[in-house]
Amino acid sequence: MEYIVLDIETTDMTPNLGDIIQISAARYIDGKEQDYFNTYVNSDEVDSFTTDLTGIKEQDVSNAPTLNEMRPYLLEYLGDIPIVGHRIKWFDLVWLAAKGIELRDGRMIIDTYQVAERTKMGVPNFQLETLALMSRLWTGFFGTARCRY
Repeated sequence: MEYIVLDIETTDMTPNLGDIIQISAARYIDGKEQDYFNTYVNSDEVDSFTTDLTGIKEQDVSNAPTLNEMRPYLLEYLGDIPIVGHRIKWFDLVWLAAKGIELRDGRMIIDTYQVAERTKMGVPNFQLETLALMSRLWTGFFGTARCRY
């Protein structure tokens, strides 16, 4: 099975109050990572809270492409392949749609939080790190900055 794990980082929890500052995606075939798409996105809203939360600094995004500039590359990378993410239906896809990148277009979307919640996996919580440790589903890729965890 082929799928893409998608994650974004933002400067706020609400799309109309913040910016997307990083988009990362990894393509998997039969559970093995094939390639990786990662870009910072230009923003002038990276403050110390954002840096503390995401590890992303103002200098990381100051010369990055704008969301409009990188949009065609992201859409080409994603194609029509199923997308997987943690809380992706309530956060990542909502943010991307609010910023003009609609991915809820009939493609298969698998939200790991929703899957864990529905299947009652017997985990103490539904945080991505907990699910990854319990299922070994995400070996090598925990959210945007896969090296952070």
